[in-house]
Amino acid sequence: MRPGLAAARLGATHRFTWRLEVVVAALSALAVVVVNASLWIAAADHGPVAGLAKPALGTYVVVAWLVAVAVGGRVEEWVGERFYTGAIASDLVRPMDLHAWALARHLGRSAASMLLTAVPVFAVMGLWFPVALPRHLVTWGLFAVSVSLAAVVGGQIGFLVGLLAFRLGRVTGVAHLKAAAVWLLSGAMIPIFALPVRVQDLVAVLPFQALAHVPAVLFTERVTGPEAFGLLGLQAFWALLLWGACRLGWAWAQRRIVVWGG
Repeated sequence: MRPGLAAARLGATHRFTWRLEVVVAALSALAVVVVNASLWIAAADHGPVAGLAKPALGTYVVVAWLVAVAVGGRVEEWVGERFYTGAIASDLVRPMDLHAWALARHLGRSAASMLLTAVPVFAVMGLWFPVALPRHLVTWGLFAVSVSLAAVVGGQIGFLVGLLAFRLGRVTGVAHLKAAAVWLLSGAMIPIFALPVRVQDLVAVLPFQALAHVPAVLFTERVTGPEAFGLLGLQAFWALLLWGACRLGWAWAQRRIVVWGG
């Protein structure tokens, strides 16, 4: 438990320490979300989009993007860089293995990003765009759980991509593909319910919807009751499935590590 808390604290401290990086991240998120929200809200001028009127649509778009930014992280780059530089050797003697350490670090970083980036940008967006807060207190609890599960899913997707460094040497190109998939298939850029039916069918069997779509749907109270808990169950399913995949992937990677020197 203590090593995990230390890793989470390390991830959060990194965000609090590098203040310029936080400012740049917030401004970047604000710029993208302003453009994206403007386009979708303009579309809602002609009537509801997939059943959502302006306030709900604007809130979904803003929340989905900000959550995706907070929980996406750069786990794949961190893991890939440790392999490339040889720092992976020190990970073999940690009290926690690389998977657990990377995930705990990512969760701390995601929590700090929600506080330092997502919350301020949402507050600024509320000054100019029709965004709305949940009407029911229980929604905040469901949203918090959903964001936590989204961070677990996002961290483990990144970890699996990072493990490809053990085969490819570098994961920069694959990381770009992963980022594109997240933005397009998680609901961050395009609301999933606005996608063509065939694409929605594809998204339904992929874990990306757990990153942004589910938290945004819960925040806008588009679903309630059993449906809301069903979405949390879907996120938990992907979190557990990816956990197993990460364990297998890390076991595979360790058999291919060669450390030179003494």
